Amino acid sequence: PGTGRIGYLMTPTTMLFATAGWSWSSVDFSNDITPESFSNSINGPQVGFGVETMYAPNWIIRTEYLHNFYDRTTFNSGFGEINVSPWVSVIRTALIYKVGPSAPAAWPDRAPNAIWSGFYVGGMVGPLMASGKVNVPSTGLSADGVGVSAVLPTGLIGYNLLVAPRWMVGLEVEAAPNIS
Repeated sequence: PGTGRIGYLMTPTTMLFATAGWSWSSVDFSNDITPESFSNSINGPQVGFGVETMYAPNWIIRTEYLHNFYDRTTFNSGFGEINVSPWVSVIRTALIYKVGPSAPAAWPDRAPNAIWSGFYVGGMVGPLMASGKVNVPSTGLSADGVGVSAVLPTGLIGYNLLVAPRWMVGLEVEAAPNIS
């Protein structure tokens, strides 16, 4: 996914943020009755929020919630047309290394400095929660499902910029392995 972020520095070392962007993924469908499997690409908006804390010079811990609103995808199977509508959410924690200066300015005697500005890289892990609706119009079959599908490791790289006292904006991209 690629996302934009806006954050508010609650303290010199803690930032609350909201994020929004676009996510791409694939849906794999298979059944054992008529051995067949299909895969389609899906995409849709992603929104979320979280908190970051600088716990040591240049090291940040993040906890966030993200939700993906993917489009519906259709598979043509031996059962007929199968419609799948996935919704995917994740709660995860990240360990991030921020490149550049790391000493925060004390508040309120002076404005915050730009320790949060600049490039960063990190890794995240968290449970991927998914729900989906499967509909087979030719049979009248419809099913809803929900569950935790995997613990998903993710790599990320991003850039933040201090645009006003206590306000940050940023861009971030991430990549995660394919899971079933």
